[in-house]
Amino acid sequence: MFCHENDLVTLFEEGVLCELVDHCVAHLVLLIGMTNKKTPLNLNPTPSEEDTNLSNADRINRFEQDLQYRVSNILLSTLRLIIDHLEDLSLSLLTRIIQHHDVAMLLAHLVDNQAWLNADEKGNEIKYTDSWTKVKPGDRFLLGKYEAQVWKMLLDLLLHPKCAELYEISSYRQQELLKLEKHLHEIIIDQFPALQTFRQWFAQLKMTSGRNVAANPLIVEIETAGSIHEKLDRADWPAIVDKSVAMLNSPEYLSEIAVKHSDVYLEFEKYYIEGMKDRKKGKDGQDGSKEGHLCGTCAETAKFRCSRCKDVWYCNKTCQMKDWELHRKYCSV
Repeated sequence: MFCHENDLVTLFEEGVLCELVDHCVAHLVLLIGMTNKKTPLNLNPTPSEEDTNLSNADRINRFEQDLQYRVSNILLSTLRLIIDHLEDLSLSLLTRIIQHHDVAMLLAHLVDNQAWLNADEKGNEIKYTDSWTKVKPGDRFLLGKYEAQVWKMLLDLLLHPKCAELYEISSYRQQELLKLEKHLHEIIIDQFPALQTFRQWFAQLKMTSGRNVAANPLIVEIETAGSIHEKLDRADWPAIVDKSVAMLNSPEYLSEIAVKHSDVYLEFEKYYIEGMKDRKKGKDGQDGSKEGHLCGTCAETAKFRCSRCKDVWYCNKTCQMKDWELHRKYCSV
């Protein structure tokens, strides 16, 4: 899928951002439901005898569950990026996150569920960091990237003054939030020192009576309507399905799409190969000065080159790692 920059920018406009938050929250709820009752996972990529007996419908359901879990974690990261900029969010959107969706409570449930821990079919503990891997004995309490993002959002939503004045701590919320304390041990704090401030906050929370921690300000809120969902609801879906089926059954249309996509990939390949030729100045006796080499990632002056193909130069290891996903396809050529 190819996206234009201006299309991506529109995701952060006020109206669309509201629906993006709603979409992220919907997947948070889905993730909580998936981790309330965990079932052992099969990490063996080779189909077992049990797998071969599954019907196609069961295979699709298993694939769907795995895909939903992965997508939910990606949208968790998206929500974290939005909350990172809460100073720039409108009052309407911030109130929607804090009060309407009660994102802090959803995140607390994820931590308490230990949503990124499970067990395989042999009973071994496994952890999710973009993929399920077995946990080594010394890595049991290592803070994964998704768990760290959840703690970061909790810090912002519960301790930031702009959010705290909007969030009312009821008896139920007090009870649920205090469950986080058992997960906040020294090993976690050593990895994420900012969480130390939570300890004092928990102590203060225990002293409250489960009523409002802060006075609830008078707010006149104008809620942003979900324009995208409204348009989708008004769409003539039967007509869209009929048109799509007709196009997908048309050999001429499929041929046209294949040619367009082929041209796009050929253009990418051409630009990349030309870029590599421009960056390896000096290798064939042209512009042999050290200053002539440019980094294959950032185009700054480069000092090191790929030790394997010796074609592409980089200014540091970080740039080389960023370019590796694309470069490795051509590295051995």
